[in-house]
Amino acid sequence: LLYEWIDGCTLDAVSGPWRAGEVATVGRAVCEALSYLHTLRDGAIIHRDVSPSNVFVTRAGGVKLGDLGVAYCVDSTGPVPQAITRGFGAPGQLDQGPVDARADIYALGKTLLTLTDDSKLIDVLERATHDSPDARFESAGALSSALGEAYETVSPQEIAALLEAPAPRPVLDHAVRSILGGS
Repeated sequence: LLYEWIDGCTLDAVSGPWRAGEVATVGRAVCEALSYLHTLRDGAIIHRDVSPSNVFVTRAGGVKLGDLGVAYCVDSTGPVPQAITRGFGAPGQLDQGPVDARADIYALGKTLLTLTDDSKLIDVLERATHDSPDARFESAGALSSALGEAYETVSPQEIAALLEAPAPRPVLDHAVRSILGGS
């Protein structure tokens, strides 16, 4: 199994404060990834673990969704993995009931709420994080549209600027240097 090297860090490692446009931009990028997963022709995939530790911001200003370790194909007949990140799993997911794309929308809403105190953005995210799946946005595309209507997106350069002072990762940095032959 191979993973892409991401030159950047996770949302939980980026210090704030975040402006509403930055939060909306990150949210819309994750919505794009979720829309792709949720509409795959060979079977929709539910990520099931969207959280600040699984959303990456690159030094080039890109946003990536990672760690599909507990993802679930809706058409699968196998057991559903039960691991979730505490505080981000949708209520139905916590009850081990059936989940659909709205569980990922809930988790993304919770993730974005950790980055903002903007009341206009919170209004959008409260719908995404409603306890009832039927009251949430019906798709990641619908949430993306709502975020775009609330705030204009910002440039990749503005997103990259968030990484100017990332939280230190000495253990990971040391491990990477060791693998690459550095000290």
